[in-house]
Amino acid sequence: ELSRSIVHAENFDENCGVWHDLFDDPLSPKAKARRASISVDRSVAAGSTGLTVSAWIRPTNLSDQWQTIVRREDSWRRQLLAIGRTGKTWGLWMGAGIAGKYEEFGAAVDPKILSDGEWHHVAGTIDGKKIRLYLDGKEVGSKPMAGKLSTQSAGPMLVGAHGNEPFYGDLNDVRLYRSGLNGLQIQSIASGEKGIAGDELMGSWSLPDEAKPKVEQPVEKIAHERIEKFLLKAFHSPADEKTGKLYARYFDKQYQKSGDFTRSMKDVVSAALASPRFIFVHNERDEVSPNQASFNLATRLSMFLWSSIPDEELLELAANGELQNVDVLGKQVDRMLNHHRVKNFCDSFAPQWLKLNNLVSASPDFKSHRDYYFGGDDKISYKRGMHMMLEPLLNFETVFIENRPISELVDSDFTYRSHLLSEWYEGRAATYSINVNLRDIEYTRTPVTDRRDGGVMTTGAVMVMTSSPFRSLPITRGSWVSSVIFNDPPEPPPDDIPDLRADDKTLQKEGLTVRQKLNQHSSDAQCASCHVKIDPFGFALENYDLLGRWRDHYRTGLKVDASGKLFGKHEFTDIVGFKDAILAEEDLFAKAFIGHLLSYALGRELTLADRIATGEIAQASRAGGYRMRDVIKNIAVHPIITQIAKP
Repeated sequence: ELSRSIVHAENFDENCGVWHDLFDDPLSPKAKARRASISVDRSVAAGSTGLTVSAWIRPTNLSDQWQTIVRREDSWRRQLLAIGRTGKTWGLWMGAGIAGKYEEFGAAVDPKILSDGEWHHVAGTIDGKKIRLYLDGKEVGSKPMAGKLSTQSAGPMLVGAHGNEPFYGDLNDVRLYRSGLNGLQIQSIASGEKGIAGDELMGSWSLPDEAKPKVEQPVEKIAHERIEKFLLKAFHSPADEKTGKLYARYFDKQYQKSGDFTRSMKDVVSAALASPRFIFVHNERDEVSPNQASFNLATRLSMFLWSSIPDEELLELAANGELQNVDVLGKQVDRMLNHHRVKNFCDSFAPQWLKLNNLVSASPDFKSHRDYYFGGDDKISYKRGMHMMLEPLLNFETVFIENRPISELVDSDFTYRSHLLSEWYEGRAATYSINVNLRDIEYTRTPVTDRRDGGVMTTGAVMVMTSSPFRSLPITRGSWVSSVIFNDPPEPPPDDIPDLRADDKTLQKEGLTVRQKLNQHSSDAQCASCHVKIDPFGFALENYDLLGRWRDHYRTGLKVDASGKLFGKHEFTDIVGFKDAILAEEDLFAKAFIGHLLSYALGRELTLADRIATGEIAQASRAGGYRMRDVIKNIAVHPIITQIAKP
């Protein structure tokens, strides 16, 4: 059932379009180009001053229909380089989002030039003034095109594939640059010179070195070889002989019935994707491969650092039994931490650690806080919480990328602001009755001069998701600090506790502050044991209202009291003092954070036995100041990761 669901999924065929070495029918007289994708880190693209797309092409089936060389689809921000006809012009085309709208230009090219069976170099450049198109190093057309190039799109650049506009023929040495190269540079690339504008290169793709399958080989043999390579990637290790034959026979059966190579191969792929060996991460037995422990380690590392399957380099080292060598392992971890795929780690671990999923459902009272919502009164299109979420995530990414001390997650001298977020914190946010183009909103790194800001703990995202629709909730905030900062989640409350979520008006009638109300509650012996631990954490954040804005008084006029004592020994009177108290317990925070990371790396909750490993990793990281990437590397090379890989 799962296999059928996969093969009939709406985007299955589209995603298969980039698996160039698997699905193309070797007997097709009009074989499509080997297709792939180029991923570009948004942080790299953000520094773009323009765009250059360079590629070598050898078409085999020219027609009036457009054929995609490269394309990234993202509404008006899409970017492309293609050949084909529009109106009276058959030629080379380039398009991109410029000055808030999609712009496109084509230069006429004689199709006879491209149909001679030889390789030709094509390129398109955008430098903020013009779009220029080149064929074999010579400019064939240009058009004035002033304005800022959109660099917000995060999707991959597809090579040789786009819906009904695939490229027929061969593509090679496709490059993306973050500036508009000049004519001399394009001419140098077209003449085969290496290393041109290397500092500006954002990404590239080249045809694999291995030879294409020979048509005189039986189709089944070609398919079986492709399936063997695919299963190595899908299952993260070589498939045993029995499993390999099972999938090979399945292809033969489907191909005999339909005669459709691509469809039959997709049936095989969907079956593999439905297999427990693909869905679940587990250690294979030694009988599968003599170096199975190395393959298991490659999987553990790639899932931890990339949230993805091992790449070819990891698999090759695993196959040779080299990955468990200490020096090799250390170099591979460094490589993985510098690879663009590590963005998956930041995007996956940080939201889980910070529990940012709770921000999605957070809903301040609509009538009282209308400016939190975008859209008309009859239809809410967006909540500011989704915008606030980026602040702690960008703070985390910065600590990771720059290998800063993890203590800066608590208190840092920088943060990130957009104009929307700055307006919000300053209390001058406008009410938007129409959709705002949020993808065009840029965040800027901002120095922190007031320590009430900085770190992840005091961001609006955390404050909103730990509040009720009507007011801040010290208990919820204290529980969050205990769970996230100190990795010590409190026990669930008893079923019969009273509702403590009264709004300020109710508290005003009773003549009580939130602290006084909670003190009444925690005087009960049944409740005191938990509240003595979490209440000081929550009260420390009480100067932030339910929307994340600073306040000195409640709406009732009563003064906010954010004082307390951390672990019974570090007194504080405000959030700055609370941060200092946490930093005074840096080793404790470090062990807690390492515990979160280790649990993520292992894919399970930690046990008492894991405390020894946590302490060893902390000790190894302490001398260097608990720097983020050092901590992560110390986890990745620790025996708790490397030894667990042994079947």
